Amino acid sequence: MTFKKLKNHIQLFFVIILMIFFNSCKPKPQPNPMPVKVLKKPDWIDGKRSNINQWFGVGIKSSEDSIASKTKALSIIRNQIKNDIKKTISYGMDSEKDVIDSISNEILISRYVIINNLIKEIDYFKDGQAEFSLLSLNKKEYKNEILERFRLENFYEVFDQITDTPTSDNFSILSKNLKNVVSFLDIIFDRNISNENNNARLLYKYRTKVKAYMDRLGFYFSPKLLNTIPISNDNQEVIVDLIDEESGEKIDSFMVSMSFDSVRDPENWISNKMENKILMLPEAIENHGYIFTIGVDYNKFFSELHLKILNVIPKRKKITVIPRSVTIYTSESIVMLGTGIDNSKVYDSIKNCFSQSFFSEFVSDSSKSDILLNFEISTNGNMRRTSRKTPFKSEALFILSLKNRKTKKIIFSQPIATSEVTDYDFIERAGVRALQNLVKKASNAVCN
Repeated sequence: MTFKKLKNHIQLFFVIILMIFFNSCKPKPQPNPMPVKVLKKPDWIDGKRSNINQWFGVGIKSSEDSIASKTKALSIIRNQIKNDIKKTISYGMDSEKDVIDSISNEILISRYVIINNLIKEIDYFKDGQAEFSLLSLNKKEYKNEILERFRLENFYEVFDQITDTPTSDNFSILSKNLKNVVSFLDIIFDRNISNENNNARLLYKYRTKVKAYMDRLGFYFSPKLLNTIPISNDNQEVIVDLIDEESGEKIDSFMVSMSFDSVRDPENWISNKMENKILMLPEAIENHGYIFTIGVDYNKFFSELHLKILNVIPKRKKITVIPRSVTIYTSESIVMLGTGIDNSKVYDSIKNCFSQSFFSEFVSDSSKSDILLNFEISTNGNMRRTSRKTPFKSEALFILSLKNRKTKKIIFSQPIATSEVTDYDFIERAGVRALQNLVKKASNAVCN
């Protein structure tokens, strides 16, 4: 190869290299843009109305939200179920709105497992900003499940096995079963359900049983005067027993609560038929009396809500505690049926007994007294009768009232004796006999 040809080849080679270099430095054409995929939003994401067959819930979770969309949808369905429960039990219960709401919430919570098992996820959608869940619950499936569980409870059979004795164990059984009854109140009050077992009476039976138990529980005190006139001195030793007032027997294993106004902190004790409860009533402050309150602590068995459902108010015994050596001024008033009775000896006797029982001094000047005492005898009767076969009836009450003279506060006021007499001929004769009986009962009550 000649030198000239070699030179030409070398020049061609460099030209090719330069062409390749310049071509690589040219800007590359931009690729064609990918088409943007547009997500079609389902029509349910703005909410889906429940119908006669299904409850629906739509839950929305934003990117900043920590609660899942499915959880929110479930909560919406639960709220719809709760509203249905409220409507149903409102037909059967005459209670305040907050009570109905609390009951409905308690029923709903008891059904969380059932609801979670029956819930279905119908659809799910997610875009760049949020996620959406659509859940549903079949109303018929839900109701059938609740009805089946209600029938399996056999409430009447369980109830009939509970004896009539108001023991702590029976209260526990009642409270446990009542909680289950409450969880089915919408079924019990549902007028669209065939009431084969007379479900509407079930709650009434529990109310009657609990009230009967409570009415039989009472307290027996020593000194015995406290059982007829609930007044005591401070610094007084008192012996208390919880008893069955029907049988007179002492009762075991009940929590008893006691309060002393602001004089001392509340106390509790467990009843024991083998032992008395001995307590010392605390001293009154600044010569002012206070109220000692004692009662079975039924909250150990029933919540306040369940007591409201039963419409039962637990009874509590109140004893008025007055300081020793208080000064008392007394006044009397008598209202009768047009007849008179010599009452001076009666009042003198009762005042004397009251003074001895409560270490009190009666004064003739009200301004020198600590307490104002009033004995009031009132009577009433049927002045007319429908026929001669209907007797005249006269009722008499002996009412004892105590008022703090300085504060004007009533610290005690209640009948301590009652008398009722009938007479087929004269209302006046019935009135006189009623008063005569009342005087004896009042004297016995105070002077016992």
